[in-house]
Amino acid sequence: MTFRQQKTDADVLTAIDRAPPPFADTEALDYLTECLRVQNEHHMTWLTTIHGKSRSK
Repeated sequence: MTFRQQKTDADVLTAIDRAPPPFADTEALDYLTECLRVQNEHHMTWLTTIHGKSRSK
């Protein structure tokens, strides 16, 4: 997964292809993997407020 940091304007690469730890919920990880696979190139909100709105910059 790659994203661009706003503060530094630098790309960050985060590996998510490692084996999950023994305590991981593999069903949830499978769901996350599928969500990332089908996402489009448009905005995607990862952090939201308590009211479900996108966080401000």
